[in-house]
Amino acid sequence: MDRARRRLAQSRLEDVSDLDLDLSYSKGAHGDITNHRVWQGPGRQKVFVGYLVYDHHSENPISSCDGMGVIVRNGGSVKVGHDLGRTSDFEPVLDEFIQYLARLHGEEETDDFSWSEDRIASATALWAEAARLGRVGTAYTFPLRDKYYGGFDECDNADPDLRGIDAVWQPDKCLLDHINSFPEERRQAEGRKAFECALNEYNLWASGESFGIVIDEFTRLACGHYHLTNSDQCWGYVGVDYSQDILDEQMLDARKQALEQLPPPNPPQKSTQLSLPL
Repeated sequence: MDRARRRLAQSRLEDVSDLDLDLSYSKGAHGDITNHRVWQGPGRQKVFVGYLVYDHHSENPISSCDGMGVIVRNGGSVKVGHDLGRTSDFEPVLDEFIQYLARLHGEEETDDFSWSEDRIASATALWAEAARLGRVGTAYTFPLRDKYYGGFDECDNADPDLRGIDAVWQPDKCLLDHINSFPEERRQAEGRKAFECALNEYNLWASGESFGIVIDEFTRLACGHYHLTNSDQCWGYVGVDYSQDILDEQMLDARKQALEQLPPPNPPQKSTQLSLPL
């Protein structure tokens, strides 16, 4: 199978250019096609051509799939700031940390000294460390900033001077249930893992890496021409590397099924020549 996979990866559409195959999709028909894979059966009786088709009408994977989380646009929302442990102006909410430092020094929470410049600096440092560990605001909330071409970059919520975020990512209910199924000490790491996976897929989609996978099957006619007998198509794949891996697996499956359908070879003919006695 590894040998078949290598040969498949080295195949090109030009390998069958002499056959005049009429593919289901061609350039400009639905979107540009790319990354061809070709397999030619014994005697070229069967030919399979697999390829990716750019899908310019694919749905946003964040909004169309459960378990991918949600992206909430900022728009001056008080809730977005609150979810990050910040005010509506995105200043860190320090009350809890100021009160902690006051109690640590045996002070009353109403003392003016509790809000001194030095105490605010110490509270801000504590807040930043808590933000780095995901312990401020709403759990598993990550700030985002728009990229020029579409998609988002992650921002560092542990930066007290963070300003101008455009959105936040949060887990949806399905994903939150999944995260909470882990022991508490693992949940923040699992939340980040889910966020990075969702952000990567969203950015691939936003940059146009959405594909359909098409495998066209051609059969050779008695006249020598090739007829399109079947076309398997599946849409909604995101990321060229992932889509290519799926295409290769499906081409190998098509090759295996075609070989299994071949008639068994004829058994060798026994010799009918008689041996003459000496």
